[in-house]
Amino acid sequence: MKKLLMAGLAAAVMSVALAGNASAASSTTVTTKDAFLGNGSSFWDGTVKSANKACALNRSVTVFQVKPGADKKIGTTKAQRVTGQPGYHWTLEARVAVTTGKYYAVAKPTASCGGDTSNVLNFVLKPR
Repeated sequence: MKKLLMAGLAAAVMSVALAGNASAASSTTVTTKDAFLGNGSSFWDGTVKSANKACALNRSVTVFQVKPGADKKIGTTKAQRVTGQPGYHWTLEARVAVTTGKYYAVAKPTASCGGDTSNVLNFVLKPR
């Protein structure tokens, strides 16, 4: 009985410790600001913000287009520091034609950084 009680207590302590580590991840915010065409490519850009520099600098960001069923992955890029601008910026260049639609970006959570899904950008292709 004493061994069973000790095992239960150890399991409870471990679950509290693990829960504490999960909530210790630094908050991350991802935004999608724009989509545009240029030089035969399509571009999407936005920002990654976190109080922990390591959670923003070189953070992988994946852009998706909203589709019925599974959303379409456009590509992945990394957030970088831009001289003279606050925060960390990402730009994805893809050799696909951006079409009218809804797009968003995702930064997956890591062991020490929280994940986030950006706002949905409603892009309308303007006729020439």
